[in-house]
Amino acid sequence: MRVHLVHPGVNWSLSDVYDGLRDGLIANGVTVVPDMADADCTIVVNGNLHEPATIRQWRSIAPVAVLCTESPYDFDQEVERIAAADAGWTHERLSVEPLRVVNPKVNYLRHAWHPDRHGIAPADASVRAHDVVFVGTGFGERVEWFNRIDWSGIDLGLYGLWDGTGLDEHVERCVVQEVTKNAQTVALYRRATMGLNLYRRKGGVKGGPRREMPADSLNPRAYELAACGVFHCTTPRAEVDDVFGDLMPRIGGRVETAKADEGIIREWLRPEQAAERARCAAASRACVANDSWHDRAATVIADLHAWELVGVDVQV
Repeated sequence: MRVHLVHPGVNWSLSDVYDGLRDGLIANGVTVVPDMADADCTIVVNGNLHEPATIRQWRSIAPVAVLCTESPYDFDQEVERIAAADAGWTHERLSVEPLRVVNPKVNYLRHAWHPDRHGIAPADASVRAHDVVFVGTGFGERVEWFNRIDWSGIDLGLYGLWDGTGLDEHVERCVVQEVTKNAQTVALYRRATMGLNLYRRKGGVKGGPRREMPADSLNPRAYELAACGVFHCTTPRAEVDDVFGDLMPRIGGRVETAKADEGIIREWLRPEQAAERARCAAASRACVANDSWHDRAATVIADLHAWELVGVDVQV
C-alpha cells in the first residue's frame, strides 16, 4: 500500500500526530510517498487547514481520508471536511455518530504516543526542572483557572501560546517560552515533579462565540505524559476513568474548583508523596503500553481496506 500524508502545516502537537502516524504506517509495511499522484490513497492530518473544495479536488487524484484531530472543538469545520472526503477518523468518540450523518465511513481513532519520542529515558539535566509544568495554549477557560490559584511557593512552568491571553501578573511570570520543538516538551515532562492535563470544554466556529462541547476521549497529552512515566493531575473525562482508573488525581480545572484544585496540587507535591507519585506514574505507563502510533496505524490500515479505499477505482 502506498499512502500520501498531508502535513497539518504547524509545528505544534499536531506535528507529533503526523510524525507518529507516518512512522506507524511505515512500521506496518506501508510506503509513504511524497507525491499524491503516486499514492493509493491520501490521508489528511487535520483537514481544517484545507477548504472542502480542495479535498474534493484531491479525490480526483486518489481517495482521501481526513483525520479530525480537533474534535469536538472544531466540529463545525470538521463536518464540512468529512462530507467532502471519502472517509475519515475522529479522535473524539462522541463525534463519531454526528460525523456519520454526512459520511458513513467515519471511525473512532484514539490518540497515541510516539515510540521513538515518548517513553522512559534519562532526564536532560540541562532542561529546567519545575514543580508543575503545563505545555499548551492559553484558552480563556485555562487562563481563568490559572489566575484563580495562588502559585506562591510552587515553581510553575507554562510553555506554549500564552502571549496576550490575559494572565494575571502572578501567573504571567511563570510563562517561560513558546515551545516549538516537541522533543523539548518531552524533556520538560521528564524533569517535572508533576504534569498537568487540562482538557478544553469549549469550542465553536472560529471567531464566533464559545460553547460547551461534550467530550469523552483522551487527548495526546494524556498518552504522552503516561508513556514518559510522568505523574500528573488531570481534569475529568470518561476515558480517564476507562484507561487509568483512579491512578491520576482529578482536579476540576474550573474557576469554581480552583481553590480545591490548589489544595490537591500542593498535597501531591509534598516530598512525602514521592513514592506514591512514582507508583502512579509507572502504573499509568503500563496502562498505555499498547497505545502507540504503531498500534493506531494498524487500525488505520484495516479501516482503509474495510472502506475499500485501497485497490479500488477513484470516486469523485
